[in-house]
Amino acid sequence: MSIDGVRKLMDDGRWGNLRLADLTGKHRQQFMTHALARSAAHEIGHYLLRSSLHRAPALMRDRLSVDLIMDNDLRRFHLEAPQIDRPAAPARFDAGVRAASASVHDQPPHSERSPRHFSQ
Repeated sequence: MSIDGVRKLMDDGRWGNLRLADLTGKHRQQFMTHALARSAAHEIGHYLLRSSLHRAPALMRDRLSVDLIMDNDLRRFHLEAPQIDRPAAPARFDAGVRAASASVHDQPPHSERSPRHFSQ
């Protein structure tokens, strides 16, 4: 996802019953930061996996919705076990991804934030 793609989604997208374009600057910044960071992680996943394949429902999904971008629960953005354990995975990938995946799965959910908690 490019910066232009994120801006277009911010102009046209909805989070719950709110238009992203109508959110406060803080929440638009959160959207931009999350969208670019998750897109970068996805692209790094392609590099580490040496694959252009997309797989739902985790990090390597083909699209991100506004709700996924705004969700603070990082457990939805991980590599799946078959991707991590596949024999062709390069050595540089192995230890780092396993450690990162374990730490993300140990985090408590932060998804209690939702559009209804923010006022305009």
